[in-house]
Formats: sequence, structure tokens, C-alpha cells
Amino acid sequence: MSEYFNFEFDRENRQGFTEVIYCEGKPNEVFLEILDQITDNLNDTLFLLSKVTKEQAYLLKEKNVTVYKKSRFGSTYIIGGGKPKIRTGKVLILSGGSSDISVVEEIALALEFHGLGFESYQDVGVANLRRLSSLYSNIDEADFTSVIVVAGFEGALFSVVNSLFSIPVIAVPSPVGYGKGGQGEAALFSALQSCSPGLSVVNIGNGISAAAIAVRIANLIKST
Repeated sequence: MSEYFNFEFDRENRQGFTEVIYCEGKPNEVFLEILDQITDNLNDTLFLLSKVTKEQAYLLKEKNVTVYKKSRFGSTYIIGGGKPKIRTGKVLILSGGSSDISVVEEIALALEFHGLGFESYQDVGVANLRRLSSLYSNIDEADFTSVIVVAGFEGALFSVVNSLFSIPVIAVPSPVGYGKGGQGEAALFSALQSCSPGLSVVNIGNGISAAAIAVRIANLIKST
């Protein structure tokens, strides 16, 4: 066992969502110890890494770690040589604009890691509700188990989407916007103060938690 790290290999079986390795802030020495601890399982098991720094990405390459998939514009990695389990259910991901893409990618990879399908639509924010209206008229919500909404600025998209759909909606405030409140704070407060009942809210930029909620919802639906 590492002095710094004690990975819970059985968490997915116990809770339905794996332990995610949050990499930002970990010294390189600790990051390398983590890799050493999970190396024996890399041939047939996948591991989910979030907030991987550029330096840590270089260490992954230097150690010839198999990368199953990584986000193009974010810092989320799936490493190892296994294959995702296939689950029943599909999640709808909506984002206010393309500035939210790194959060969307974190959500998408976390869902893919857990074998859950998804459809993602970007730039459907409230700056022009016609875009959302057009999309909504062509979506059958019976195809989805939940909706994850990513939005910055004032976060108005959360309440609008939650008022339209009958399935669970999860709000992810994105750190996008101008000046005071522009790093996701205004969007977070808007989500917490939503007048549309039943909206679930995670912290700013926390795509992993949003994906975890969506996976658990899908697991519950499957078991009923």
C-alpha cells in the first residue's frame, strides 16, 4: 500500500460508480506511486483520471501507460486495457455554449467509462431560446434516463430545461462568464435558487459528480 494512496477497487460493485483519481494538486512523486499501485490491473481494468496536468500527461506517456481514451479539450483520461461495461440507459447532455466543452467532455468520458450511452448537444443556451426549442421538439425524452445541463453566466438554462423535462435534470455550473460571479458563482446561485422544483445541482465544473448521479439513476431504473 502506498503511503499516499489506497485505491478502492471494489467501489463500482459497491456503489455503482468507480473511485475517480483526481490528479490536480498531486505532486509527481505521488502521481507515480498511484500509477505503480494500479499497474498490475492495467491490462484488464480501466481507471478514470480527472484534472490531469500537462506534466502528469507526460509522465503517463513516459511510463507507456495504455490510454483507452482522453478528452480533446479537457484533462480527463481513461487508462488501461479493459473495456467499459455496457449499461442500460442513455443520458442527454446539454450545454449553453462551446466554452463549456471541457466540462462536457469530463461528463461524457465518465459516462462512457461506466458503459452508459449519451447524446450531447452544445450551444443551446438561453441567448436564443429558438435553438433549445428546436432541439426539444425533436427529442423523445423516453429515450433518456436523465439530463445533464452545463451552463455558465447566469445559469438560466438549468431552470428552463428542468421545466421542460419530466426525467431528472442535473445542473453543472460552468466557470464561464464576465467579472463578478463570472467563474461559475452566479450560475451556481441561480441553480440553487431555481424556481423549477426538483433540479439537482453539483458544484462548479464538477462533471464527475453529475455523471455519478446519472449513472446511479440509470442503475436504479435498471433494477426496478
